[in-house]
Amino acid sequence: MAIHALFIAGVGLSTTFVSVFLFRHGGGLAIVARYHVALFLAFLVGAVGAGYVAARSDRIVALRWGVGLHALFFLGVLALGSRAPAYIWPLGALLGLGMGFYYLGCSVLMLDATEPAAAHRLVAAIDQARLAALTIAPFLAGWAVDRLPSGHGYRAIFAASVLLFIVAVAYSGKVRRSGAGPVRLPLRQALVGSDEPRWRSYLLAQGWRGVRDGVFLFLAGVLVFERARSEWHLGLFALGTGALTWLATAWVARRAEPARHRGLLTIGVVGSVLAAGALAIIPGWGGIVVFGVLESASLPLVAVPFSAVSYVIAGKDRRGGLGHMIARELPLNLGRLAGVAVLLAALQWIRHPAAVPAVLAGLGLANLAALWVLRRGVV
Repeated sequence: MAIHALFIAGVGLSTTFVSVFLFRHGGGLAIVARYHVALFLAFLVGAVGAGYVAARSDRIVALRWGVGLHALFFLGVLALGSRAPAYIWPLGALLGLGMGFYYLGCSVLMLDATEPAAAHRLVAAIDQARLAALTIAPFLAGWAVDRLPSGHGYRAIFAASVLLFIVAVAYSGKVRRSGAGPVRLPLRQALVGSDEPRWRSYLLAQGWRGVRDGVFLFLAGVLVFERARSEWHLGLFALGTGALTWLATAWVARRAEPARHRGLLTIGVVGSVLAAGALAIIPGWGGIVVFGVLESASLPLVAVPFSAVSYVIAGKDRRGGLGHMIARELPLNLGRLAGVAVLLAALQWIRHPAAVPAVLAGLGLANLAALWVLRRGVV
């Protein structure tokens, strides 16, 4: 838990502002989208690589590699400074590999630590801890960037993240390995040969969820900065929306028993569709604020049951659980790539001013497809 706390604090300080840093120095939304294409591609590779490391060595080793790669990424950004936009492909790939290793290791540890029936409680508890850091840290980072002389604020928060990641790597050396020895990695079976129809439906729903997720992961922060031209305002936005998401997660944690997954997912998906529609239709700050409120309140209603369902299904096959945890990341990130590709096409080839709002509204509907698949075959 201490490793996770250090990691999330480091991520919270800087990750939100990497996109803004690239936007500021690279000249537009398209370069941020390309950076995320590299990130999501590398995430796929990292998740599979982490699975093989975890299978042949230990989960904590995959986790350690993930934290170390995050440290290398921010060291790279520090070294490059304003030249970072010229290196978005290797930078995005480096962070994507780190995310793949870390989150796969974390997922497997969570699977080992919980019973399927209680998965929603553990998912919600981890999310609450993560959100607390992701609410406070960006606020502090925005304040630092705004108050320190030009350029020094970004260097300060990136350096602080590197320090936190190094401490997390050092601390991970004290964590005992499981001692279980090498385990099998039935990845092909988890992807295409599973005898569990619910799992195949879940993977399809993950893909649809990723189509929306890939763009909306970074879009709000960039839009807030584009309008306000102030990292301080972005920090305030992150503080408000993060606090609302934390409260919603706490509420979901007490109500997310498996019998309620269908209802919670339905409410959350409807809210997420309305959020995307508001961002696409309502101009200026009004659309951003309405999006922030609806998205923050809806996200836990989708994310907690969605994740809990995967642990419930994978928990029935503990020996093949590692393969299931890798398999669920692949369609999610393929969907993210598809969503970002659509946005890039709109930015580069369709010059009509209504193109991007139309794309955002369309991507927002992808969660409806995910819900339809889940309701028919999973929940």
